Amino acid sequence: MLHLELGVLLGLVAWTLVGASLITWWYKPPVDQALSCSPMVQSALTDFSRYQLIAAGAGAALVMIVSALVRRKPAAVASPTTSTAPRTP
Repeated sequence: MLHLELGVLLGLVAWTLVGASLITWWYKPPVDQALSCSPMVQSALTDFSRYQLIAAGAGAALVMIVSALVRRKPAAVASPTTSTAPRTP
């Protein structure tokens, strides 16, 4: 399961770093035009990728904090003298 989580994390980071450039390249007109919206698309996708990476980091931090708090909670250990089974005479 750790390999799956690591693969998802690496995929998220890789797409965040190169995704905006690839999408901008894909939709860029073949001829540079004066009225091209390519720079605005590049800026918007870069901002989106940055916010996506920040949200992923914040989510990971939140999960780590919650899991650390849950693990610290001591489990109630039943003592051998307190059994829930009925006693036979």
